[in-house]
Amino acid sequence: MKFGSESPKICHVEVTEKCNLRCPHCYNAQRTPETISWENLNNTIRELVENKVEHVIITGGEPLSAIKQTCHLADQSIKWGMTNSLNSNLTLATPEIARRLKEAGVQHCLTTLNGSTDETITRMTGVNGTLPKIIEGVRNMQEAGIRVTANLILNEHNKSEVVSTGILAKSMGINKFLANRTIFGYLVGKDDAQRMFDDLLLLQKFGLEVQTCRMVPECLFDDLDKYKPFINRGCSAGRKHLLLNINGDAHACVHELKSYGNIHEIGIKGVWENMGEWRDDKYVPEECKDCGRLESCNGGCRMVALACTGRMDGSDNLSCYSRKMG
Repeated sequence: MKFGSESPKICHVEVTEKCNLRCPHCYNAQRTPETISWENLNNTIRELVENKVEHVIITGGEPLSAIKQTCHLADQSIKWGMTNSLNSNLTLATPEIARRLKEAGVQHCLTTLNGSTDETITRMTGVNGTLPKIIEGVRNMQEAGIRVTANLILNEHNKSEVVSTGILAKSMGINKFLANRTIFGYLVGKDDAQRMFDDLLLLQKFGLEVQTCRMVPECLFDDLDKYKPFINRGCSAGRKHLLLNINGDAHACVHELKSYGNIHEIGIKGVWENMGEWRDDKYVPEECKDCGRLESCNGGCRMVALACTGRMDGSDNLSCYSRKMG
């Protein structure tokens, strides 16, 4: 099964490694105080344009701690016909910063809301008093005209708060709520994952659109129609999108440590060619290769498989091969 295109459609661009929070589950936990250089940023923008990237996700670290670079990237993405979105914890989103983001062309923000109480949020972020700052930041972004989506990363501290967190998000004027399993540090088992998806379905009754970003083995579900919001996604890593670090190193997945080269040396074209293994069957588990749902499922999350088995072609721990579909 070959899948993908000649160039990425979506690029995550890290503008800084600085962050004001200390979330233990963060994929970018090895933080430095470094921010992308203007030379690297402008060359990155040229590469995005030349390779016809369609959407830019501005990320970090915390991109609002590098507001000039964030606004420049947003402005240039719009100038060159791309769309954009921002990944931010929003604790630094003052009314002035929200206004600057809007003027630069930021269209949407994905923020993390990892619980419904200040106690849980403090445990998840490592910083006291974070929840009121998130609520204020969300309000400032909305008042500036920027749409906000909330995302919960599930672990042992908040697995009982999916519904209450979704209700909190709705009370904040947020209409789309995501929940995703942690990849490294806490392995979400089948029971907790099933409960998370059932809780998300329950939140639809409160008027929330619900989704998950993390690939899920579709054989986890006994009723694909019931769990439709969480299937037919496919894995975009190395197929549709890539991640660029502040120095230009490229990764297929935001959770991946392996680099496929540096765009300032071999360009996006070169690193994309080096990611070809993501676009063939190299990382598909043997048990999944004859499944009729493979094209939409890809055998589950490869980073979860790596965490569970030490192999990229290993089994996602949520797989239920007895339900494999022909």
